[in-house]
Amino acid sequence: MGRHTYETTDVEPFGQPTLRLKPSSRLAPRAKAIFIRYVTDTAAGHFKRSDQGLLERLCEVQMLAEQAAEQLAAGAVVNGKISPWFWIHAGATKSMNNLALRLRLSPQSRSQRAVKTVPGPTSYYDVMDLTENSDDDADGVDGERH
Repeated sequence: MGRHTYETTDVEPFGQPTLRLKPSSRLAPRAKAIFIRYVTDTAAGHFKRSDQGLLERLCEVQMLAEQAAEQLAAGAVVNGKISPWFWIHAGATKSMNNLALRLRLSPQSRSQRAVKTVPGPTSYYDVMDLTENSDDDADGVDGERH
């Protein structure tokens, strides 16, 4: 058996520049850790430089959602009213969902797409059968209405 050659973007040779995005210095420490986790959990070429801003916003929003979840752990109702952290968490979660879809980080974007199928040609006998029987059933669909 011979060896099969293949190409991978997950391995970077020594001395070569990395294909992975680096977090900017503007990110808070927790958002930076989230950024690094996203970048290292995906293939090296998954994110492009143009994704930098969206990915940083995703990390900031995830950090905010985590903070809101910690606050909500004490209870979602405060003094008989819904905690403001509930709305922060809901908004952050919605933003995370939208950004993750755009960055192709959702389960839908990782799954294989359905193979497009093309129907086979209709046989001459099927066409002949349809044309012969079409005059008999012209009165109605169910054959009983006239």
